[in-house]
Amino acid sequence: MADLENQNQPYSQNNNYPNYGANENTGYDYGSSKGLLGHDTRMKFITKVYSILSVQIGITCAMCFIAIENSGFNSFLKDSSNLWLFYVSIVMTLILCIMIVCYRKFAREVPTNYICLFLFTLFESYIVAQICVLYSPRIVIMAALLTMAMFIALTVYAFTTKTDFTVMGGLLFVCLFVFSLAGLFLLFTNNNVAHIIYCCFGVIIFSIYIIYDTQLLMDNKTYSYEIDDYIIASLQLYLDIINIFLYILEILGRSD
Repeated sequence: MADLENQNQPYSQNNNYPNYGANENTGYDYGSSKGLLGHDTRMKFITKVYSILSVQIGITCAMCFIAIENSGFNSFLKDSSNLWLFYVSIVMTLILCIMIVCYRKFAREVPTNYICLFLFTLFESYIVAQICVLYSPRIVIMAALLTMAMFIALTVYAFTTKTDFTVMGGLLFVCLFVFSLAGLFLLFTNNNVAHIIYCCFGVIIFSIYIIYDTQLLMDNKTYSYEIDDYIIASLQLYLDIINIFLYILEILGRSD
């Protein structure tokens, strides 16, 4: 589900901001920002993104903790008659994601942008909690710790490497598209090895996406976010983390 949501691509290197293409109400221009913003302004933007991201991760962790520890909520999630809420949450996350990514009003206007992101995070957290109750708490904790360690390591690498990953948006999109198609074929098989290999590729792809999305926060790369895009930047990093966590969770679960 979240695979289809995380398809942000760098737009043209057009510095005549704002420029929203044929329709001024949609689209984003991640144009080249070298020399456009002061260091302090960019650092405030990065701080805001990671602050929002921390709240998102906190909400998701809290939802998962309650799902595992609270017997009532745990039973509710495991009850097949309540599965419709899971599918409603999937639809709502897709709708909210499209609203945030495609329409400036929902990504940049306060408080609309915060409300949309908060609702998206709640629905996504419910989805993750629904999946987590299918695994033992030990597996969930291991997956969470591995995801956290990977995110920290990849973030440090993204900020320190001289390699510019922001030019790889097109290639990453193609990889993600092919990966998603492969996932459709896997729906018709229950081959354990095939699923584990698929999940390993998922971890690799979204690990690169973390580097890519992290470097879009900077002002010394070919492409970067505008400072008003803190909501979409937080959304993309959040989805990267969630995807890695879910793939690691399935790898550990199938290997257990």
